[in-house]
Amino acid sequence: MKYRHYFFDFDGTLCDTDADIRLAWKNALAEVDLPHRDFDSVFRNGPPIDDITRGLFGEDAATPELIARMRALFRRHYDDGGFPNTRPYPGIEAWLGRIKADGANAYIVTNKRYCATSLLVDKLGWRRFFKGVYSSDMFMDTPIGKLKKPDLLAEAMKREGAAPSESVMVGDSANDFEAARANGIRSIGCAWGYGKPGDIEMADEILRDPGSAEAGCGAFYERAAAVLEEPSVGPETRFRDLAGWCSLKAFGLLAMMENDFGAKVPIGEFSACSTLGELEALAGGRK
Repeated sequence: MKYRHYFFDFDGTLCDTDADIRLAWKNALAEVDLPHRDFDSVFRNGPPIDDITRGLFGEDAATPELIARMRALFRRHYDDGGFPNTRPYPGIEAWLGRIKADGANAYIVTNKRYCATSLLVDKLGWRRFFKGVYSSDMFMDTPIGKLKKPDLLAEAMKREGAAPSESVMVGDSANDFEAARANGIRSIGCAWGYGKPGDIEMADEILRDPGSAEAGCGAFYERAAAVLEEPSVGPETRFRDLAGWCSLKAFGLLAMMENDFGAKVPIGEFSACSTLGELEALAGGRK
């Protein structure tokens, strides 16, 4: 088991929420008779409601009163809309199931509001997967107050007793990877998410598509077995000693490590490895 504690972002990492968020914004704007920029040219999934409001109406027009109104309208349309278009990315539920089966823990750590996050977790039936759900506004009525993601992740780790050496942050944006770095833990970047160009390169590990999302839980050996044409392999397998070992299988392993795990491993480092466990360590530590 590679990690004991997996901290997941929500939007763009676990679920494609874009269509429902856009719909709620457009319904909210329909109730406001004020000039604003074209929604589709301004909107990007991820920034807070206040920032999107300023982008739509401009800094001068986005008064505190207007921002408060847009918050209330968006929340009503989004929270009460039933999330008809929100779907988990393919492979995500299999990944979460495998984390649980491996005896590890999964948590949500998100800037998404706690009310909406909780409603979605319940709709998806995901309470069985997640030991905890942490949102930036969940401590608003306590002395802790609203937390930015680095502090929210720190609070979650403290409450869950998660040691940095056993923890990883899974996300799609610079915000997630910076939070991981601030707390001394590794990060897994989901290349299918809503991050801006270049964000994903900040992650310690990269998953290129949702179908390979179980990679952080040991699927390395399943893929290696397919490349090596062996029924099963493990960390102690000395791959060069297997029958049929050849240069084609060596290049197959290198291609698998790069395409499925985002690990560009130099030939020299590959050649120095004798077990699959050593290769898996390289795959986990390189982009």
